[in-house]
Amino acid sequence: MRTTKVHNYNVVTLETWVKPYVTSSTHQEVMSNVEGGGHSIGLLNGKPYSRFYLSGAYRYCYGNELSLNQWSHIATTFDGNTIIFYVNGVKEGELKYSGSACFWGLFRVF
Repeated sequence: MRTTKVHNYNVVTLETWVKPYVTSSTHQEVMSNVEGGGHSIGLLNGKPYSRFYLSGAYRYCYGNELSLNQWSHIATTFDGNTIIFYVNGVKEGELKYSGSACFWGLFRVF
């Protein structure tokens, strides 16, 4: 998806399936829209995360380390006040932070 306008949302849900084969100390983006802001879902040191660009900086919310070679459903929500991170339907992380999530540019799935 490519958009030409900045969209600010106070309610957002993002979800995807992942099957990690290796643990990496660098960010492994799974889905991303971070051209000058935005959001992403990825893995870092085996832990899934979501990040939202809020109030001029990225805010991260993490889940617990995933099992290798196994499919997991990861999802995140943002309601304008709290980022919540889920793995296989179980809440694993929460970050309180108020603001609007910005979505723009090219949406990529890796």
